[in-house]
Order: sequence, then structure tokens, then C-alpha cells
Amino acid sequence: MSPVLTAQIDQLYKTVYGRSADRYEQAVFVQTLAKQQDKLKSTAAGADDEDDDAKGSEAKAVKGKKAEPSLNPARAAAFVDLVHAVANSNEFTYRF
Repeated sequence: MSPVLTAQIDQLYKTVYGRSADRYEQAVFVQTLAKQQDKLKSTAAGADDEDDDAKGSEAKAVKGKKAEPSLNPARAAAFVDLVHAVANSNEFTYRF
């Protein structure tokens, strides 16, 4: 597990639950993140064929701008889905 992902998971758990994630929670989070990312990639693969023309015109429009660090949209969307799942858990809902 990458140190960046570990830090993201710990920050999420500290923000939502006020504690760090244990090793089992981290392992489940990473497994679920990978599954959700794969699911979103396969869903987006069909949509990419339809959007190729639009992406070409967008690339021309931002050609003069500085390139930003690459972000994996499927991973980002999967992480957001898991943040929502953690925030909807019983531990968070009945904590206050």
C-alpha cells in the first residue's frame, strides 16, 4: 500500500471518526477502492468512444496552458464513493 493512500485513509478516518483506521479497515478500504475503480473504468470505457471528438477540441483549447499533474478520474471517483460510504456508516451516524 502506498504511503500517500495510507495517509489519505488515515486523514479520512480521523476526520469522520476521530481515530485512525486499523489495519483491517485499511485493507478492506484498499480492496474496495480497487474493485470500485475497475468498475468505473469499465463503465467509462464505453463512454470514451462517444467523447473522443469532444476531447480533441478541448485539447486544442487548452494547448497553451501549463500541464497539470495527471489525475486518474476512475480512482478519484472511486475514492469519493468510498468517502460517501464511510460518512453513511453507523459509526458516524450514531456517534453524536
